[in-house]
Amino acid sequence: MSDAYKSEGKRLTKTKKQFLLYKLPEDTFDKIEDSTMQMMYRSGMLTVLDVIDTEDDQGEQYLEIMELLLRYFFYLVGEKSSFGPLERIEEEYGFTIVKYGLSSGPFYDMATVYWTFKIEVHDLFSIYDCAKVNIAQILLMVENLVAGLFFPTRGPAEVPISERRERQRETLIQYCPDMDIDRFLAENPFLRWGSSRNLF
Repeated sequence: MSDAYKSEGKRLTKTKKQFLLYKLPEDTFDKIEDSTMQMMYRSGMLTVLDVIDTEDDQGEQYLEIMELLLRYFFYLVGEKSSFGPLERIEEEYGFTIVKYGLSSGPFYDMATVYWTFKIEVHDLFSIYDCAKVNIAQILLMVENLVAGLFFPTRGPAEVPISERRERQRETLIQYCPDMDIDRFLAENPFLRWGSSRNLF
């Protein structure tokens, strides 16, 4: 988190750190009656921030930090960087980014950042068991937002490719204006095949 703040010339203050490390009430997950859904929230498949009530000032802090993390995510895309070693992608998921048929370019850079970010986020749930900590839920929310727009899975309410392409263009103009956006859209396999092939 401190790197995200530093990338914008800001400092992670003690107050912000306390908010990030704040633990949600012990009964947060117990209030979810459906046992399958409860498991999905506990394991980090879904973020509990979608279903809990928050005070207005808390909601503003969540949104502020999510926006910061989104900007940092796309900053790393522009820097052709990642959130961790690329070898972990194959270790965790059994594939490399080359499976998309690319070895460079803006979509390759995005995929590198996304999959290493996803690993870091889910490490918090599987290794450190901190599902109730604010920062874990905020990171998961950001991961879900990026996945839903750029790395969609199949579901009953799939977004038409033309609409997804336009949403991606608008997002990249906002967060990554220096990117070759036309090349990104042309090389994005999800826009050629939808979410129907084995892209995961």
